This record gives sequence, structure tokens and C-alpha cells, in this order.
Amino acid sequence: MPPGRLRAAWRRRSLQARLTILATLVVAAGLAAGSLLLVGSLQRSLVAAVDSTARQQAQDIAALAVNNRLPDPLPAASGGTVDCKSWMPTAAWWPPPWAATESCPC
Repeated sequence: MPPGRLRAAWRRRSLQARLTILATLVVAAGLAAGSLLLVGSLQRSLVAAVDSTARQQAQDIAALAVNNRLPDPLPAASGGTVDCKSWMPTAAWWPPPWAATESCPC
């Protein structure tokens, strides 16, 4: 539609219709901006929570290592274990870490 026809069609609408359309567009833009801010904030919060958990687990494992009290086999976060003799497969750990070698390295 040419700009002149678009402008004419806009002016043919009543003032109430034009204000309603403009208000709807402003509210839609505000909701879109708010949702983007909310998603960004949620992402930052979730990443911070995962980082905090990982840092705490690393500190716990480091404390066990310093005291020479690491369990054998060392449990993995996914529910499997690192030792291949009693390794229990889970979706996050398949294929097993030693799959590139001919046999179990244990």
C-alpha cells in the first residue's frame, strides 16, 4: 500500500479507533520488552545458581582430597560413577569415558 493511501486510511478511522490501536501497540511493546528482561534475569539467576552449586561441590571434593577421604569409585554428578568396574550408565555419561580405548582402563 503506498504511503499516501496508508495515511488516508489511518485518518479515516475515528479518533477512538486510532487511540485504541496506538495503546494496543504501546502495551504490546511494553510486554515484549518486559518479557525479554524477565528471561534475561531468569537466565542470569539460573546460571549463578549452577555456578554456586558447582563451586560448592568442587570445594567439598577438594576438602575430601586434602583429607585423603575420596570415595572409590568417585561418584559423578549425573548419577554414574567414574570407576569403570562398577560404572552405571546414564544418558549423560553415554558413551563411557573409556570408550575410545580398547578395554576398560581399570
